[in-house]
Amino acid sequence: MKTIPEGQTRHQILINLLATLPEYQIDGNPRLKIVKDFVTYDKAKNIESNDIVAAVTLLVDALNLYGGSMGNIDIYELLKAYLTIPTCRDRVNEVVREANRNNI
Repeated sequence: MKTIPEGQTRHQILINLLATLPEYQIDGNPRLKIVKDFVTYDKAKNIESNDIVAAVTLLVDALNLYGGSMGNIDIYELLKAYLTIPTCRDRVNEVVREANRNNI
């Protein structure tokens, strides 16, 4: 019998729980789907835009943010670019490293 990694189990439980909430449904169907295998950095570019939007909704709810796009914050566009465009990811990583070095 195949052992399911702990992270995969948590993922499945979370997606199933969210599927019971109207905010995480579209026409009665779950907005997020269970992903069978971990998404590695080289496969992140294949994540669908609608899945990123749904995941940002979860982040917004978890942090009790007013929204994922407000003022000069746009988590939707940031994560879409970061996850799906490897060259953009490299640039963002460099900006973050520089900010951390400078304690910004």
